[in-house]
Amino acid sequence: MTAHPSSNPRSPYAVRKVRPVVRSFRAAFEANALAWVRAGGHAIVWASAKKAWLVVPKPAANNPEDYGKWAAYDLGRRKLLVASKGPFAGFGVVSLKGDDLPIVETWGIRDATHTTPTRAMSLDCVACGACCKNNNVVLDAADMKRLRSGAPKTFVDRVKRKDGRLVLTLLADGRCAALTKKGMCGVYDYRPEACREFPAGTECCLFAREEGLGIVDGARKGPALFGLSEFAEAR
Repeated sequence: MTAHPSSNPRSPYAVRKVRPVVRSFRAAFEANALAWVRAGGHAIVWASAKKAWLVVPKPAANNPEDYGKWAAYDLGRRKLLVASKGPFAGFGVVSLKGDDLPIVETWGIRDATHTTPTRAMSLDCVACGACCKNNNVVLDAADMKRLRSGAPKTFVDRVKRKDGRLVLTLLADGRCAALTKKGMCGVYDYRPEACREFPAGTECCLFAREEGLGIVDGARKGPALFGLSEFAEAR
């Protein structure tokens, strides 16, 4: 299989990222899960097929690229909580149920081929551009001020309201109106804060690559190898 250009380590735009590998553990193997997290990985600790926890390293202060925080964001959490007591005390924890479960299931399946708690990746965001498609970038007053200070007026005028909030405009094919055909951002120096902070290699990034480009990092047969109930029985 030919590697996607976004994974070409020789590209002048490639960046090397070391991301956590997600591993699933039954609750009986909690100690193994915590050892995995201490080594830099992320653990899904399953109490049953209907209840689990995402356990990650304690979030680092003032680190916009904290992978645990972004994993929580990908699950729709605005904040990653740190457990103050119990077996996960001192770790970042997200209680999982309902729609969270098939999502984290695919993370574990995707990473099942990796044997170490972390994985080095070479990512070329210019060749990829997945996070610049089918997104929902909300703009605040500071973002609008920055855009108006130098971005093309034709682009600024296309900013629209969605659910009462200002968002970047997407074209009919789902691309951000600022994304050029060469994969470059046409308003890079004036881009919104959300675009500035979005880090490569996080769960949000990997999801965008899978949805937009069909790239599943790790899994050889794609994420849907078996259902949640079968997965619980297999463990």
